[in-house]
Amino acid sequence: MAFTMWGAGRCTIIAAGLLLAGAATAQRLPALEAQADRITVSGLSSGAYMAVQFAVAHSARVAGVGVFAGGPYYCVGINPARAESVCMQGNPGADASILDAERLAMLQLIDSTQNLRNMRAWLLAGEADTKVVPAVVRASYEFFAHYHRAGAQFRVLPGLGHGLPTPTKGVPCSASESPFLNRCGVDEVGEMLAALDAGNGRGSGTQGRLLPFE
Repeated sequence: MAFTMWGAGRCTIIAAGLLLAGAATAQRLPALEAQADRITVSGLSSGAYMAVQFAVAHSARVAGVGVFAGGPYYCVGINPARAESVCMQGNPGADASILDAERLAMLQLIDSTQNLRNMRAWLLAGEADTKVVPAVVRASYEFFAHYHRAGAQFRVLPGLGHGLPTPTKGVPCSASESPFLNRCGVDEVGEMLAALDAGNGRGSGTQGRLLPFE
């Protein structure tokens, strides 16, 4: 899952279960002049589900959410059997997720759903994805569109399997295998970030730095 924070410059912080070389001697993350109350969250597959959960639960702080192959809020609920059935292979729809969000917000267990009326959402499904089928991602789109239709975008990418589409890196576009970076000839991550940062362009195009931190 990736957190994008805005400040003097866009800062993307990627949190993942990766062991980076030299991590044992990593320094504390330096001050980044980022606005902690204006972030976007995004992810692929289980990371996309986590991004959706975070965006809805903490919607007062989240300006946008990017979803690659992930389903609607609280899809599994309290029934683990749904995780690998309807929430990956079925058509869960958005109605139950909307009701759950409203109920949990009323109980003050998550932030008010009124915040979702200002949130941008960008969602992508793979036409050839057999792990999380497009209908599941569409349900997530319908959830966000219920609150802010003008701010929600959904597309099915022809030929994409289960993975993050990149211009030149990774396995063939139609694959659904490790490392789940798919060579599709398109920069969908760039498109997502541009959509979530609507009106601010795509930046200077300069390269960032990968920083292991404690």
